[in-house]
Amino acid sequence: MVKTFECCNSHGRQVETPSHDVTDTFREVVFFSQIIIPFFVLVYCTSRIVSRLRRKTIGDKTKLRRAVFVVTSVVVVFSVCFLPCAVARAALLAVRLKGWEEAEKVAVQVYDSLMVLSYTDCLLDPLVYCFCHSGFKDAYVSAFCPPFLQRRLLSADFGLGTNTTTTITTNTTSAVKITPLQNPEK
Repeated sequence: MVKTFECCNSHGRQVETPSHDVTDTFREVVFFSQIIIPFFVLVYCTSRIVSRLRRKTIGDKTKLRRAVFVVTSVVVVFSVCFLPCAVARAALLAVRLKGWEEAEKVAVQVYDSLMVLSYTDCLLDPLVYCFCHSGFKDAYVSAFCPPFLQRRLLSADFGLGTNTTTTITTNTTSAVKITPLQNPEK
């Protein structure tokens, strides 16, 4: 099974038939379009959201700054995770089409190494969303961090305005049932 596994073997065969050429070209179009199109959509939407948030004059500036940070961090995580892999894939294809066998070995290693970054996006996205919410941060730190780190991490703001103070107040009222006195003579 390993001998027939054709991961990223586009345009890398010794004997290329027209059906292989069409299949390989389609595979590459799908690969690049599933990264490039979402990237441009994400950048466009992020720039629109950030510009709208920066124009906003009403509201808490700390919350607006945190929202800008969250939206921008999503683009940064996507870019760091997927764009290097796409560039390495393009370089690998260029090397294969030129027929440079020694450079192809290096390009394959670089591409395979950078694929790890694209997998880490699945790990980083939930962390970005969760750690930007102060309730999650408080719960996570109190559950998984040692006590000496808890005080420091829960009091840290990191410039995001995620610092919250939780005050618990309890109001207790006592109800006293007043019953009329009964006359013992009756």
